[in-house]
Amino acid sequence: MWKYISNQFLVEGARNYKKALVLNNYHLAALTKAKAENPADSDIDAMLNRYAPLAAQLATEFAKWKNLGGIKEASTLNLEQLLATLATKLNAWEPAIQVKHTKTTPAYKAILPNGRTGLTRGNKEERVLAIKNLSNALAGDTDLASIKTQVDAFYAQIEAARATQLGNKSAATKGSDAVATAVKNAMTMQYKNLGILMDKYAENPQRIESFFDLATLQESSQTTFTGTLDPTENEAVLVHTFMAGDELRLKVTGNAPARFYLSNTPNGINSELVQVAGNTQLVTDVAEFAVPDYGTYRYLTALNNSTTETLKYEVEVL
Repeated sequence: MWKYISNQFLVEGARNYKKALVLNNYHLAALTKAKAENPADSDIDAMLNRYAPLAAQLATEFAKWKNLGGIKEASTLNLEQLLATLATKLNAWEPAIQVKHTKTTPAYKAILPNGRTGLTRGNKEERVLAIKNLSNALAGDTDLASIKTQVDAFYAQIEAARATQLGNKSAATKGSDAVATAVKNAMTMQYKNLGILMDKYAENPQRIESFFDLATLQESSQTTFTGTLDPTENEAVLVHTFMAGDELRLKVTGNAPARFYLSNTPNGINSELVQVAGNTQLVTDVAEFAVPDYGTYRYLTALNNSTTETLKYEVEVL
């Protein structure tokens, strides 16, 4: 396929919504800057006016989508937390059942066919079904009516948690649809703007590059980077456009600490440092580097200050 008829903004953005947002923010910032520098340029003005609302919509829908994902995870955790309490509840239920029906009797087997393990092992759905079956098996047994009441109350909690979880999954799916539409609209408009810029700067195509985050557009899906630092060595680790809230896992193997910096130049050390002790790892927010602009501070540097120790590092973009 002739590469110019493929909208790479949309291709990459549809694969990775976060990448789409980075491309989105960069293009909007570039147009805004160009407008400030050339207020009478009608082409720039037109591109900015038509792109700005789409950029805002993508930012809004991405934030909603991320929030829905967090709610979904929280509701799933709530269900898992409830199931985690089941073993404690069985410590009260199962002895009460044995008072009337000893373990070797058919009546006990009818109530707890697999003993306690039937409720404490298996996937979530199997365990929820086992609670429902326990409730059904206790029906009509007046001596165990109080246990059935407790089981029913717990099952009601489980069902409420599941309903919340399923509802949030549905909301997250709808949110995903909305952000997908916003990505499509914004990335398609970037492609259209590229056409205008190609026409505008056909005699000076280098100027086109400043309007698009080509490094992010072209970067691979690699998230883990490793290397070796000789004594006093400074090494470029990766180039990546970060966003507020992004995290890095930094691991150092060796008998000395390593220092990490986020810079606007390759091998640069013009940020706050994040130091990782030897033979340890930590997860850090990129805010710890205290850089003025994530759009230009894109180069991660690793530095070994030791004059005698060789270190190995592993960096993972989370």
